[in-house]
Amino acid sequence: MKSKGILFSGAMVRAILDGRKISKKIYKKAYPNLSDNEVFSLRIANGITVDKKTGCWNWEKSHNLDGYGTMTINGRGELVPRVCYEIVWGKIPLGMQVLHDCDNPKCCNPDHLHLGTRFDNMRECYQRGRSNIKPVHFIGSKNPTAKLKESDIPEIRKRLQNGETQQSIANIYRVSQTAIWNVSSKREWAHVK
Repeated sequence: MKSKGILFSGAMVRAILDGRKISKKIYKKAYPNLSDNEVFSLRIANGITVDKKTGCWNWEKSHNLDGYGTMTINGRGELVPRVCYEIVWGKIPLGMQVLHDCDNPKCCNPDHLHLGTRFDNMRECYQRGRSNIKPVHFIGSKNPTAKLKESDIPEIRKRLQNGETQQSIANIYRVSQTAIWNVSSKREWAHVK
């Protein structure tokens, strides 16, 4: 499965497993010699309890409306499972979500987390009986909201190579400039050559 070790310190892991809490709040300014990941690890250790049956690290502090743990980092609200994933497994690629193997939104145990797309998340939700709606994945012109067709994509890419601006092409096809950028970067329509 996953071979990369957890970056949490031994003392912190022992405190988590023993159910101990750190008595004072952890802030970066108070620990100038620690890396951001070490500070975040200490903050996370202070906010979880371990379920010995499931192995879940349940976040006991603030939550959003869906039950996912939240914490403030540099003035922004962040989801705790995403923070834990990044501390242990590295940066989350653009467009990817952190999914739970344990189906527990409070859990932030990195061994219970994996990456997937929004479609993967919906598929797992359906397969595990948490939704009655079967996810449908529309690709290209099969998407009912698509304004472009597969036959348009090679022509758009040719126009881009010839130096036409994205906005001028967008005006021709009556789509947004972002839609043309998505074609050129292959963020969408990557299946069309």
